[in-house]
Amino acid sequence: MKEEKRQAGKAVQLVTFVLGGDEYGVDIKDVHEVIVMQKITKLPNLPAYIEGVVNLRGKVIPIIDLRKHFNLPYKDDPGQMKIIVVEINNMLLGLIVNSIGKVLTVLLEDITPSPVRVSGIGSEYVKGIGNIGGNLLLILDLKKIFIEEIKLQ
Repeated sequence: MKEEKRQAGKAVQLVTFVLGGDEYGVDIKDVHEVIVMQKITKLPNLPAYIEGVVNLRGKVIPIIDLRKHFNLPYKDDPGQMKIIVVEINNMLLGLIVNSIGKVLTVLLEDITPSPVRVSGIGSEYVKGIGNIGGNLLLILDLKKIFIEEIKLQ
């Protein structure tokens, strides 16, 4: 976000969600839709953070537990959990999150580059940290997080 930050007055829209007690955001352009938790079909020999697959209107999509992927503490309320369906390089992925927040418009000048590590997540996965009314919002770079999963397809 360093280059984007220089553009005063520009903004980005983010879909926010809670994961392991912290608030995160992803670019709204990457979000396909949000769905309620549903039965996930397990598949053998997958990494522990890939829960399995679901059928979304005829498309089989992998479901990833971001909490497990980032080794975050388990602070889930099963009644609030949702799946954010994102599209990365023309591939749909479902991301399990604790709860969905809202869509925020954040000025690029309010986003700073991430330090080396934040909440156990490597800085290579964090586009930046937004300062939203005194609260910090970690903005994830989904393409970098899931580059290996995309290569497998």
